[in-house]
Amino acid sequence: MLLARMKLICFLLLAFSCSSLNFSSAQAAETTSVSPHHGWSFTTLGLVPVQNGGRIKPMDSLAREVVLYETGSRTYKGWDAIDLIFSWIAFPQYWEDQPFVRVGREDVRRQLGLDEKRTFYTPRELFKNPVLLQYAERMGRGVQGSEPPGAPRANPRETELKTVLDRLGLFHNFVTGQGWLLIPKPAPAAWASLVDKDHDGDFIRNQFVELLKSYQGGDRAQFERSSLLFRAAIEGEIPSYRDGLKNRVAAEAFYNRLRPFGISWVFYLLSGLTWSLCAASRSKKAVKRLKSLALSCLGVAFLSHVLGFGLRCFVAGRPPVTNMYESIIWVSLGVVVFAGILYAVHRQGTILAVASFLALLAGCRRRGTGNDGSLDSSFGSRIEKQLLAHNSCSHDYPGIRGICADTRDGQYHSFSFSKGRKRAEDWRAQSADLSGNAVWRSSDCCGYNLGRDLGRLLVGTLLGLGS
Repeated sequence: MLLARMKLICFLLLAFSCSSLNFSSAQAAETTSVSPHHGWSFTTLGLVPVQNGGRIKPMDSLAREVVLYETGSRTYKGWDAIDLIFSWIAFPQYWEDQPFVRVGREDVRRQLGLDEKRTFYTPRELFKNPVLLQYAERMGRGVQGSEPPGAPRANPRETELKTVLDRLGLFHNFVTGQGWLLIPKPAPAAWASLVDKDHDGDFIRNQFVELLKSYQGGDRAQFERSSLLFRAAIEGEIPSYRDGLKNRVAAEAFYNRLRPFGISWVFYLLSGLTWSLCAASRSKKAVKRLKSLALSCLGVAFLSHVLGFGLRCFVAGRPPVTNMYESIIWVSLGVVVFAGILYAVHRQGTILAVASFLALLAGCRRRGTGNDGSLDSSFGSRIEKQLLAHNSCSHDYPGIRGICADTRDGQYHSFSFSKGRKRAEDWRAQSADLSGNAVWRSSDCCGYNLGRDLGRLLVGTLLGLGS
């Protein structure tokens, strides 16, 4: 499976490198003034339901996951996540020359012959990098020797190289329309993309074309109107789109915008610092005021913590304890509750101070590509499935072709992988489960066990302080 994936990605890179040369000079002139659309509202568009990772989620979640995976950060130079991915498909040639693809490891940058002082690189320079293409070709052919003798089968350097290829493939999918699964299908079928050949989704595709035209033209009012029509068109085609699913989509978008665990992290920090000042102060009047402030900060942090936990439970339809991130936030919440009980008995501010700092440390795990507060903990691992599932599509829809790929010959470039077509169908069938139920992997069980052991350690610490 790994070799098949690398072979498909190799073909994808080579094909896209060739097709990227066919953009017209008129489009190049248009893209010289691409900038974030500050003041535009992407709230309505963020509530548009899409299918990704085997479930229905708001476009806001998908955009945030894509930006985090591509750049390693929640934001990129002040761009809203939805604004950024729309800019990719509207002005692809401009973004080919913008450094946003992250190559995190210095040894990988050295191996690829890149500037080691930089972390972000343009898709064009990575597409044309001979070492990266050679690596993809060797992996695609199944040629051994890409690793030194005696090296493990998967080391961090190889993992980073594969991740870079996946990032390029993901960018390509969004530029060509393959990554936009917006055409609803009855379960258990997977949703269709913008460039699939079925005619059932022509109305939605037409709405997307109008939306993209208004975006390219900088017409803010028309863009917001088109966003409403586009959202209504998709929701109207979803079978049994009841209030329950609609409310979960809205709740997930609200969770993304609010970032409750970020709020709780800030107030846990304030609470811990205030309790520390309270312990160091000798003035009874100051101690009383600091204690009231510390309790207020801890109360806000706890309520925000509970709100975030409750939203994750509501959206996922299960207790959120199936990966390391969720286990940690669950354990830290339990620590704060247990500390509150001990404080009510012993009236020692040190207990709440320690609990605040422990919850603060648990919330420090905020950067990453998978469990960084996202409701999906395996976005990176799903890129393989998406590349296999979408690269067998034919791209002959005229509206999308005219906007997304203004080629000189008037033909939208098609990427056909005959050997991968059967695998693509298998992946489509496997990714069609819309129930959103979690699959317990070995890594999830390890995260649960480690979270349980961490909870025991933290509770033991608080018991020692309270005794």
